[in-house]
Amino acid sequence: MRTVCVLSVRNADLPSAQDSLGHTIEFLLERQLLGSPKLAMLERKRLDLVNKEKTLPTEAKHKELLASLVVIDVEISRGEGGKGIRATAYLTDNQGKQLGKVQVEEAEPQAASLAQKLQTALWKYWQADPPAKAANPGRESARFHMEGKRLYSQKDFPSATHALDAAFALAPSQPQVQVDLTRCLGDRGYFILVPNTRLELDKNGKLQVPADKLKDALHAWLRFVDLRRQAAEKLPRKSFASLQQHSVQYRFLLNVNLGSTLKLVAPESFDQEAAQLRDQFLEQYLRMHRVELDLFGEVAQQESSTTPSPFQTFTFSLAHSSWDLQSIMPPKWNSQPHQWPPPPEC
Repeated sequence: MRTVCVLSVRNADLPSAQDSLGHTIEFLLERQLLGSPKLAMLERKRLDLVNKEKTLPTEAKHKELLASLVVIDVEISRGEGGKGIRATAYLTDNQGKQLGKVQVEEAEPQAASLAQKLQTALWKYWQADPPAKAANPGRESARFHMEGKRLYSQKDFPSATHALDAAFALAPSQPQVQVDLTRCLGDRGYFILVPNTRLELDKNGKLQVPADKLKDALHAWLRFVDLRRQAAEKLPRKSFASLQQHSVQYRFLLNVNLGSTLKLVAPESFDQEAAQLRDQFLEQYLRMHRVELDLFGEVAQQESSTTPSPFQTFTFSLAHSSWDLQSIMPPKWNSQPHQWPPPPEC
């Protein structure tokens, strides 16, 4: 039996916003390789223990298993000619000796498809038998979804994000998976900045955050914005029930005002890259609110009652949230305030 360890995934030349693609491929690849009867998976965190055990007297079968270890390093990059996505798996032994490599490409950045192609190529390279029964994507997604929710409840947001990303990659049409992934990304970014759920401000009333942590939070929030906008755009425009459910699912995310938290971060915490990510996030966050305002406004205008309903109140809260965010927009945005009309009165 061959022992395999997926050690790392590296983003070679894709935008940093696509780092999650590599993590999802790694997560799916590990689980899929488990299905082969001729392969034994070794978790990355156990690799150091394996190296220590090699120096200890053990049974012959155990030594043989450890000696057969193959380490996989995956590199994600643009495809040939800059088109599509390429995944390359570099295979080495535990001493770093190159054993070979396999390479696959996909026209679109689809983690599930790339992981499946990479898995098939590895089985062929090793001449290993694939599972007798192909995995059911829906069932696998449900398993990852449950695991992600459990990890989220334990506030292990990085691990929860990986599990929910895998669930979403396998079943992108499942709205609840998308909602839970969005929630996790929003909270992941917030808890990076406020790890103890308490704002620890300096004497100037500002939040001191290391630049690397700040960038991790902003990357999570950029994905949060993108997923939330996608969810709003997919909703039926004339379905009051769907829109109302959407408002309930995302109300908690409005309560944790991501823009307001950023306003408290000390200016010296932003290096050039972090400042660019902040500006990009704030711009997309405001645009996301405008998409939701248009969506809810279409239905709210149809209300004939003179008393604002909870649904209309939510629309007003979106308007006020957008207006508040303008106060912390980059100068290039505030120089054109006429682009954004004042919020309606409740």
